[in-house]
Amino acid sequence: MFPDTDGVAILQVRGPAEQILATHTALDDHARALRAAGDERTVGQIMTQTLVERVTGQRYADDTRVEVHLVMDAPTMFGEGGEPVDLTGYGPISPAVADDIIARAPNPSIRRLLVDPIDGTLVVREPRRRHFDPATAGHIRARDRWCRQPGCDLKIRHSDHIHANEFGGLSTKDNGQGLCIRSHTLKHLPGWSVTTKDKGKTVTWKTPTGHTYTSKPPPLLPQDNPGHLRQ
Repeated sequence: MFPDTDGVAILQVRGPAEQILATHTALDDHARALRAAGDERTVGQIMTQTLVERVTGQRYADDTRVEVHLVMDAPTMFGEGGEPVDLTGYGPISPAVADDIIARAPNPSIRRLLVDPIDGTLVVREPRRRHFDPATAGHIRARDRWCRQPGCDLKIRHSDHIHANEFGGLSTKDNGQGLCIRSHTLKHLPGWSVTTKDKGKTVTWKTPTGHTYTSKPPPLLPQDNPGHLRQ
């Protein structure tokens, strides 16, 4: 998926030519039939919304649930600064784009996330459970953004207990990290160990050769991570 600058994303699909062609033809034929019957949407709009409806199972594409993370520092929370916004699974966007998304989405979910004033990472209170509840797992993904193994930038697939639950590790954001499938498997191989300090902000990976590498979550505010705010 390739996000655009105005809240639009491009979805590319790679597969057998005859199947992709058949899919496009079916969507195009359906769209043109609706247009001929008086539908005022463009062919492209009908094709896109039909694709969303058929893939997600929703009756209408506009029923898509939207979760908007309002990532802010203390001044912003108290109305003294700007409000950088992070759309889960998409990235930082401008407040104006977030307003448009909220306005047109019938089921928006808005969550305010307060960042640490020292290093710009996420701060939140979490419950103690065997499995990460959805809120805590969502926090871990929003905080880490990418796989936390040092040097890995793959998408997060698993919420991992740094200190294993069977050995007393809690299901909290301080004991959690987002990992890709490869790193999660690697972590449990003989000779590997992972530890944390600073309430989960610093994670240290030790390899079977004895080398150690550290990882910290990236800052979330656009001014702390320049070049990622989409206007």
